[in-house]
Order: sequence, then C-alpha cells, then structure tokens
Amino acid sequence: MGVAVAATLFVGNPLTAPAAFAAFCKFAPTLANSATYTPKVTYPTGATFGYYSMPTGVGTGSNYPTRITVFKGQVAKYNMSTPHAPLGLTGNQRTFANSIPNLATYVNTDFIGSNNMPYSAIITGGRMIYAPAPHSTGDPAGNDSTRVIGWARQTFSESAGFAVAAPLKSGTINLSVSGVNLKSIPANSIVAFTAKDSTKTIPRGAYAILVSKNKVVISYLKGTNIRPTLGTLFQASGTMVARLKKLTKGKAAVYSMPPLTKASLVADTVAPTGYIGVGNQRILIKAINFQGDNNSGATLYDSNFGGVQTVGAATFQTDSTGKVLTVSPSRGVRITINPGRYIFQVARDQSNLVSSIQVGQTLKIVERFSSVGKNKILEASGRGSLLITDGVNVEDCVGASEDIRPRTVIGWNASGDFWVATSTMGQHWDDGLYRLGGSTIHQMGEWLKELGATQAVSVDGGGSTAHFVTINGVVTRQDLPENEWIRDIPVGMAFSPVD
Repeated sequence: MGVAVAATLFVGNPLTAPAAFAAFCKFAPTLANSATYTPKVTYPTGATFGYYSMPTGVGTGSNYPTRITVFKGQVAKYNMSTPHAPLGLTGNQRTFANSIPNLATYVNTDFIGSNNMPYSAIITGGRMIYAPAPHSTGDPAGNDSTRVIGWARQTFSESAGFAVAAPLKSGTINLSVSGVNLKSIPANSIVAFTAKDSTKTIPRGAYAILVSKNKVVISYLKGTNIRPTLGTLFQASGTMVARLKKLTKGKAAVYSMPPLTKASLVADTVAPTGYIGVGNQRILIKAINFQGDNNSGATLYDSNFGGVQTVGAATFQTDSTGKVLTVSPSRGVRITINPGRYIFQVARDQSNLVSSIQVGQTLKIVERFSSVGKNKILEASGRGSLLITDGVNVEDCVGASEDIRPRTVIGWNASGDFWVATSTMGQHWDDGLYRLGGSTIHQMGEWLKELGATQAVSVDGGGSTAHFVTINGVVTRQDLPENEWIRDIPVGMAFSPVD
C-alpha cells in the first residue's frame, strides 16, 4: 500500500467555499508558485503539451512527488473520438491511442463495472453503440440515463439567426459582435444583420452602420429597422453605441462571419430512446450491447459487441434494414452476431410482442437517444462528477475524492479552449500496483481553474489513468514512464486535429 499519506487541510469560510465540504479540502498549491513547468511540444494548430512537477511535500499532502500533465487545445481545431474494445471486453490503452490517425492526445475515461461493462453510454459518429440496462451500476436511479462527457456540434441558420460572437475590426479598433440576425438586440451589444435575414423588418438599434466591401458606407444615427439588401448592417445598443460610432463613414471595417457549425465539449446525461415497431406497438430498446440482466424492453446487440449475450425471454434477429431473419418467441436463444445483423434479446415485460413477428417481414427499427442538455452529440464516453461549473469548483471533499491518487480530468471554457490533464507521481515507484501519488479531485479542479477552465468533469482515475501524446510523430506515454504497467479498459477518449 505504500507509505501513509499525511492530510493537509484547508480551512476556509464555509459560506464562500466552492464545495459543500470545503473545510475538508486539501490545499491546492498554485501551479505558478509551487510547480516547475516542462514544455514538451507545440503543435501546428497552436495546441501545447507539457507537465508541471511538484516535489514531495509541496502542498498535496502526499509522500510522493506530483506530475500534472496538461494538453491544451482549441475546440474548433480538433475532433474527439472514443476508441473502444468490442463491448464486453477490454483493450490496451496504448493500442487505443495508436489507432487514432494523427493523434494529438489520449486519456482514459469511463469507470469499469461487472463483465467489463462501462458505467455509461458510448456514442460514436452520432450513434449510441452502448447503453447499460436500467438499474445497472451506471444507472442506480433506474431512470434509463447515464452521465457522459461529449463532443457536440451545433448547426446554425443565417436566415433564422444565431448568437455566436465574432469580431468587427477597423484598424486598432476591435469590437465583439454578439450574433447574426437576432430577433432582438441585447443590452450593451452589437448585432449583425444580413440580406439573408428571414424578416424584412429587423429590430432597431440606437445607432447603426452599413459595411460593404470592407468599408463603412452609411451611418444611421438612430438605427434602422430595414433589412439590408447588400453588405452587413451593424446595430448597437447601450454602451456599445459610442464604440461603434468610432467606425465613421469611409473607414475600413472587416467582419468575420462565424462559421455555421460549431463544435463544443459538453457534460450531459443521455438515454437510449429507440424502439422496434411491431404492428401498432413498440418494443423499447432499453440497453445496447450490454452484458448483464435487463428486465425491461430489449437489449440490442450488433457487431460492436464482443462478450457473451445475455439471453432474454424471447429473441429475434434482423438485418440492418429491419428484415427479420430468425425468431424465437417462446424462449431466448444466443445467436452469433455477424456484420450487418442485429440481435434483440427481449425481456419478459415485452416478450409477448415477439409472437407476432414473422421471418421475412420488415420491422421499423429506430435507433436514437435523448440528451438532457438537448445537445447534438457526435462522440461521448462516460464521466464522473461535475468538477467545475461556471468557474466554481463544485467537487465535495469527502470520501475517495480526497484520496491522493492518480486523476484524469477534462476542462473547457466559453472561449473554445479545452484541457486534458492527469496527475500522477510522474515516476516509477514500487507501490504494489496500487498507484499511489497524484492529487485529490478537488485539487485538479483548482489547477484547471488556474489554467483558465470554467467547466470540467472528472473521469476514472487510479490505475486506469494514462495520458498519451504524439511528440515528433511518436505516440508516447507522459503521465508515467513508458515501461509502467497500463490497465486495460473498455473505452478511452482521443483528440486529433481537424483535417
């Protein structure tokens, strides 16, 4: 188990504490004053990777040194992916990292339950390929949902309008424009209006200018409610009026229209909501590629599964179009899964509907999932608790969260920056494969805040923690030495630059 850990307590004002049990939080020394930073690589995208080193006894309450590895990137320049083993099995994390073309960084994510099943759903390419059964380890409340850290993409419409900030520049003047073709002008802001606005009459600002061919061509002293037919109209309110007035007629002005798609990291809760249409009734898909008991609806198995199917009360098989290939209505059977085939193991509560299914008929199979945050999630893996919310460290300093252990966290902010970070002892230490050293979860939150994150989540840590990055074209481990053991896990998370 290693040397006993000495607890260093930080006692603060409970009324201003960042967490419900802040009086028990171990002190988090600042990176700026207590750590040495070693830069390792700067990528062509502008992203960076390096690590902070803290010697033994410097604030973390540990008898081990501490290394905090940090990858910082920009959401707009990266894609996220979720490399995984066939569900029901585990895979080597170095193999996961090497499987991603042009990998920048990789870390572990979800916790591991029985039968090597992740706690939470997995989404790849916008499709949910794994969902645990209700009341399983990842869904103790039995509400069919699990927590994920996801990569979402929003698509905007210029005609309908959208609120995404973008710069309007004129010489040394740099103004922030709040959005495009909005239905109202927020207080103390500037809004851009274009000829594609869906309405002819637009909200009037207190002052406006029309920019065409990168030059101010008209000023409207009291604003205007007439949609422009060419160029871009900028209307200001409140304190932004005086600033916009500095862009006088004839001055050069350049506006960069925001892209109509936007990627973002999100902490969300998701649930499978698909079904199989049988006549005018539906068999609900309650679990996907899950090895374990499912007492409601159906478990869908496809070629992403590599374990042993849990047999239901009835079974049927279809191809990818929904054409029924085999049916066993009176008892469940285990069927070999081939590419392009779906196996449905149906629980007793809906198994009676299988009796009306006939070989050769085509069923309506709807695969979908819901998101509490209503995010269009393209990639996702399981997460632990929220760590930072709107700039506040909300991690309760109780129980296992206060152990000094390896940690893995992911943070981001509204400016589009994101951080992938781990904490470990940073060097080999014979601790009986227990993986001592690192930090508390709350300390990781404090360090992410110091770096600039306003939102963050924790994921699995301890022996699962592993951080790989590509340096000089080679995927290397950076949280611990290359020859340290790596725990096999079902799924991880990787980031690679946009093509």
